[in-house]
Amino acid sequence: QYLPEACRAKSGKERRECVDLYKSFQPCWKVKTGQERFACAKNVLKIGPIISGEIKICQGKKGAEQVSCKSEVKEKTLYMIAFRFYDLETRAEELANRGASLGKVAALETVIELKKQEFDKAITNAERRRIILDVRRAWQNFVNQVKDEIR
Repeated sequence: QYLPEACRAKSGKERRECVDLYKSFQPCWKVKTGQERFACAKNVLKIGPIISGEIKICQGKKGAEQVSCKSEVKEKTLYMIAFRFYDLETRAEELANRGASLGKVAALETVIELKKQEFDKAITNAERRRIILDVRRAWQNFVNQVKDEIR
């Protein structure tokens, strides 16, 4: 019944693949917050430890194979960014369980949800970068607002 935002605009085979990818992230939510969780997501996406290494592999290819490789790395990178947005929401919910104001958690999640939608529609890397920075600022503001509430 639940359909991830990133999958809503897709249909048919693309939608099924998208939903399957989000399902494959499920074990990562049981992993410790931070680098361990991100490593799990990278493993799911089959991304090496450094994205630039993936790009170098693509540059060693020719023609359509190179284009396809770069496109695949870009798609995986965008999914990893979306995973990190979801991770912030999950971390905020965990802080709510430790005393953070539900209103502040809801406000942060609203911002992140809107930014995820904006991110999905972004065309340029500059737009995406701005959105990532907006989410980072929203997270930092949230943490500053709730730090005295956490037990």
